[in-house]
Amino acid sequence: MLAWLKERWELILGFLVGLVGILALTRGNTNKKVLGAKGDLLESTTDTLEGEHQNFVDAVAQANDSHDSNVDSILTNRDNALEELDQSTKDKIAEMSDKSNVDLAAEIQRIVEQNSKVES
Repeated sequence: MLAWLKERWELILGFLVGLVGILALTRGNTNKKVLGAKGDLLESTTDTLEGEHQNFVDAVAQANDSHDSNVDSILTNRDNALEELDQSTKDKIAEMSDKSNVDLAAEIQRIVEQNSKVES
């Protein structure tokens, strides 16, 4: 048997090298599976992050729209109040122009005192 091994050592060595190569390829397939699973997980995570990013963008846009409508409402209310105040002021001036200087001074004094009470 020893003589047969000495004659066929190249064949036996080739067989063993081939066997080791096949085992290496089989183990490499496991790495492919792990890398494939990693790629799938990365893709899933990326999809989730993109969805969350879109939700965030939508929420910010909605908040901006709400803010803009609130600002418009406040400005409209302010403009209406200023128009009412302007009309009230014009009415007071017309009313005061018919009074004498003494009556006018008394009316101004009353308005100043009324405004100082409101501010306090």
